[in-house]
Amino acid sequence: MSGSFPAPDRQRCPACGTGLRSPHCDACGADLVGAEADEIWAIDLELHRLSLRREAMIGHLRADAPAAPAAPPAPTPGARSPARPPVPPPGWVGASAQQLRPPPPAVTAPAPGPEVSSILLGLGTALLVAAAVVFAAVSWSRLGALGQGALLVGLT
Repeated sequence: MSGSFPAPDRQRCPACGTGLRSPHCDACGADLVGAEADEIWAIDLELHRLSLRREAMIGHLRADAPAAPAAPPAPTPGARSPARPPVPPPGWVGASAQQLRPPPPAVTAPAPGPEVSSILLGLGTALLVAAAVVFAAVSWSRLGALGQGALLVGLT
């Protein structure tokens, strides 16, 4: 794909490209007034800017690309062909260099050992149990029979 997205021209309809004599396109019937029409113009402008940026990046890629290797020598008559075709370079997916896949994202292994959140959860649980035991020991004599029964049921 070559060429850039055309710059938006308010004298032409963004839907069909015909010349405009009013904010209403006579050819396709598009009404080019309001927020939606303004958004279409903004999208067209952004597409134009992105296509120019894309072309510049492709130009840099082509300028930075190594020169094409020389053609291999023609096989001599009676020479044997290789048993299997050459292996393409890693990342090769198609017939052109522009179709190379980007490298996969680096995967980081989780750190060995327990996570901080697990340690804090266990510590909080242990402190809560300790507080319940201390509460039960200190207030056991002050609780009536009903309170002691409820506490035993709650603990079991």
